[in-house]
Amino acid sequence: MDSRTIGIVTGTAFSLLVIALLIYGFRGGITGMTSMEIGSCNASEIICSANQNCDDQNRCTRDICIYPGTCKSYCYHELIKGCIEGR
Repeated sequence: MDSRTIGIVTGTAFSLLVIALLIYGFRGGITGMTSMEIGSCNASEIICSANQNCDDQNRCTRDICIYPGTCKSYCYHELIKGCIEGR
């Protein structure tokens, strides 16, 4: 085999692997948000899984969980325009 043929075979094998992983991941049906990530993280590394996990006790911010339930999750605290703390 020349390098072009090897590249085609490798690309095809990779594509089939991705398709197999997708089929395996959805075998139970889609029931809410599904995320497939390469690699893994510990549960302690997941910052938030819902907006409620991001409550900073500041009524002048809208607390938002970005990428909920994933290793990439983080909290975003959006300032509410016109809000004055203590009123």
